[in-house]
Amino acid sequence: RALALVPDSRGALTVEDLLPYFPDFTVIDEFKEAVLEELGRYAGRIDVSRAQMDTSQALAEEIRGEIAEISQRTIRLAWWG
Repeated sequence: RALALVPDSRGALTVEDLLPYFPDFTVIDEFKEAVLEELGRYAGRIDVSRAQMDTSQALAEEIRGEIAEISQRTIRLAWWG
């Protein structure tokens, strides 16, 4: 019954949160589907994080290139005085 709360909690409660409350002798078949769903959600979040890291890395490389390019620029100023 406790596992029924996980989908209803909209992400506030996970199977991992409930595991400490199950007795040591609990058979995993009783909540296998919930664990698989949770693992699927974790995999999705990992994929999103990986994509964000890739984007951040690409932007950082682009910024480093721009900084290197700007540091190579020189400006000559004429002074009349």
